[in-house]
Amino acid sequence: ENEIVQVIINIINNAIDALDNSMYENRYIFVDTEAKDNQLYISIKDNAQGINENIIEKIFESRFTTKKEGKGSGIGLYMSKVIINSHNGTISAKNCKFEYKNKEYVGAKFEICIPLD
Repeated sequence: ENEIVQVIINIINNAIDALDNSMYENRYIFVDTEAKDNQLYISIKDNAQGINENIIEKIFESRFTTKKEGKGSGIGLYMSKVIINSHNGTISAKNCKFEYKNKEYVGAKFEICIPLD
């Protein structure tokens, strides 16, 4: 349980960092959960313009970081993936467009699926 909480905190902290550079006046992070078919689904999305398509496939690699030198170690998302995999789950990231309060936004969406048994 604590490990899963750490994964969620890591993703939210990354979203906060990305939102610091956001062009939007209103900055959002949404966390949704659903238990279905003996699986826990966790979705975390923001409106920080998403992840560059050139690097999105690399973000879960060890030592990969987009943060300025000295600001990130590149192990947060890697360890998040290791933790989720150790619970027989999956974690993925993609860019998404969504509407909220009659405005359209673009952001990153992380999806986690963990078996409940």
